[in-house]
Amino acid sequence: MEVVFNENARASLCQSSSFGVGPYPDEEPVPFADAARSDGDAEGTAQAQRCAQRQAKLEWEQAVPMTGPLELYCFQLGLSVGDISEAVPGPQRRSALHICFDTFSEMLGARWSDSIMERAGNDLEQVLRRAGQGEPVRVWCSDQADDLCGLYWLLTQLESLKMPCGAVSRVMLPRWEVRPDGDVETHAGWHEVSPGAWGRYLPMEEPLPAAVRRACAHRWRVLQRENAPLRAQVNGQLISVPEDFYDGLIAQEIARQPVCFQEAHVIGALLGRCPGVSAGWLASRIEVKVRRNELETVSENRREDPVYHRILRKK
Repeated sequence: MEVVFNENARASLCQSSSFGVGPYPDEEPVPFADAARSDGDAEGTAQAQRCAQRQAKLEWEQAVPMTGPLELYCFQLGLSVGDISEAVPGPQRRSALHICFDTFSEMLGARWSDSIMERAGNDLEQVLRRAGQGEPVRVWCSDQADDLCGLYWLLTQLESLKMPCGAVSRVMLPRWEVRPDGDVETHAGWHEVSPGAWGRYLPMEEPLPAAVRRACAHRWRVLQRENAPLRAQVNGQLISVPEDFYDGLIAQEIARQPVCFQEAHVIGALLGRCPGVSAGWLASRIEVKVRRNELETVSENRREDPVYHRILRKK
């Protein structure tokens, strides 16, 4: 069984067993990030498309496919945010997910939260049943708070089984990698990993002995008792932190902006500096500044856009 903590990571891993198998499908168009072109430069656009096509073909040819049928389970529960007192995800977790997704319309955020909760409940039931029958579990984790919280939470769930579970292993995403061209590449999480790259990380798989699993489960129960608004990795340790933990970084980024600025620019810069933090949580902390009259709204976002697609003014 393969376990991830992000829906995009699940989608990428799902493709990994077929990506790179057989000849490259040249007939399929390759999307590329060239939406900013508005000068009508057809040749420039075509050149960018050809470059994207070459890169996609190279990734296909260098892919290391995962072998065998993959049994995928995903728990995108955002456990670094909000109340974690529940033994299994319930109303409190659904409320916390709303924080992560309410940057979009209320109806869309609620629909996503409900979908994630339903999938997590079904997946947890199957993972516990199969692990209790001795099947191995491989967890794809990174050093981001949501992944670490997810790992500790899952190990707590496995420890609750009345019988010993099957082998549990972990694949940690490296903080940085040196590419063949000499450049250093970093990933914010497994959701940024190409479908053709997952197989290259298999040699990094390491077993999690029962003693380690018990220690992680104990740490999760401590975090549950503390039940802070946030959890973050600080100096290599997953700890409880107050809700204003990122406010200093938010203030620094706002200070770099002109008097009137787009909130999305602040959110984007912060996500680059603090990978793994929820955009929804950052937006909620900026909203606190708006309510405190430290910032004022100049123009609202369009209804179909995230709430942080608005213009704010410093006071």
